[in-house]
Amino acid sequence: MTPLKTASASAVFSGLLVLVCCNLDPEARTIEGMQDGIAALPAVARGTVTGSRAFEEFFRLAGTITLSSEAPVGQVNDVDIGPGGSILITDGRAREVLLFSGDGRLIRRLSADACHPGLSWSPLMARFTPAGEILALLDGQPDFYFSGSGTCQERMDAAFLPPRLLGFTISGSILGYYANPAESYISRMSPSGKEITRFGQTMRGAGLASRIRSGELVTDHAGFVYLLPPLSPHVHKYDRHGRLVGLLGPTPSYYRKITGAPDIAAGNPAVAEMLRDKLNAASISANVFMLSRDTLLVQYFNNYKATERPDEQIGLMLLDTQGNPLIDHEIQTGNVGKLLLARHGLAYRAVHPERDLPEEMLGFKIEMYRFAPPARLRQ
Repeated sequence: MTPLKTASASAVFSGLLVLVCCNLDPEARTIEGMQDGIAALPAVARGTVTGSRAFEEFFRLAGTITLSSEAPVGQVNDVDIGPGGSILITDGRAREVLLFSGDGRLIRRLSADACHPGLSWSPLMARFTPAGEILALLDGQPDFYFSGSGTCQERMDAAFLPPRLLGFTISGSILGYYANPAESYISRMSPSGKEITRFGQTMRGAGLASRIRSGELVTDHAGFVYLLPPLSPHVHKYDRHGRLVGLLGPTPSYYRKITGAPDIAAGNPAVAEMLRDKLNAASISANVFMLSRDTLLVQYFNNYKATERPDEQIGLMLLDTQGNPLIDHEIQTGNVGKLLLARHGLAYRAVHPERDLPEEMLGFKIEMYRFAPPARLRQ
């Protein structure tokens, strides 16, 4: 299998944004360890939301899930919610994929031993497929399908190269967003990972975006595909044939684009520092979620506000699937923390335990917020 050319497991990864590299030269190794300013947000230790009132206006706390301390979570790289409310967490620090029940009980630590004995794996992300199976993508290693209960079933096609962003069509095909300096594109693949077609190609190259692991790729009930590239304020909407429908949503007033980015191919040893400065002075597009059947939730990280206005470090936008804003003002928050996922009318965020609690109370918590729009949005 072709190794995935991305940051190694030893690279610092906040679960929010990471820069990835394409070789092992000194400059690339420096870029591997770079983090954006959002990583400096303090861990939220309590269940009470103290952030923006705008967030509280649209979301109501619906419940808290305490994950079993039998498998302590160190660093959340990826989260997915499956059938029956099962919770799938990719822990970048422990290099584990953990499957929990909807009430937080540990079901299984996923292992590829049944498919590939002795593999010391480094998982990048794990997602539930439309059929309820689990697809685990690894860093420079074979990729595997697991049953919904976490048992390894089979290896992906040897030609499959893990994408930067992963999604699925309503029929079960894989969608992958690939970005490299030469081009970026979305690939539609069979469940085994063989490419069927590609679309959304940008032939002028992904440039700096090829170094940033951020953004999201989702589909809706009608088969439309929504891509949020890391450096675009707009959601790119494609139809089921791969044709661009349009760029959705206005540019938020707080969104600050990266300007004058250095040439990432240059051999200048100061490139990494210049990139860090550029990112810390800008916004990054983080996620687009299918919050409900016809509602998109877009999340941005405003790194430039990390020091002076941390309470506005995260921006949220609500759109319908035509790209029309659903609120008449912008949501900016920081204390609420990064949303990990939003689906079926619920938004999820992580709550880290307080360090001074007894060991038996150190369970990692996930809070669920129900989308509760004002009456004017329900008409």
